[in-house]
Formats: sequence, structure tokens, C-alpha cells
Amino acid sequence: MSLPKLVRFGVSVEEDLFQEFEEMIAAKG
Repeated sequence: MSLPKLVRFGVSVEEDLFQEFEEMIAAKG
């Protein structure tokens, strides 16, 4: 796997996690 693909994959995973985290906070609030 090329480095750019690996970086893009890591970024997309982080964005998914961040979105879930935000939704959890919104649900609690």
C-alpha cells in the first residue's frame, strides 16, 4: 500500500471516530 493511501485511510478512520464521538456528546447533552 502506498503512503498517500495509508494516510488517507488513517484520516478517514479518524474522521469516522470523531463523528461518532460528536454524536455521543450530542446525545448526552
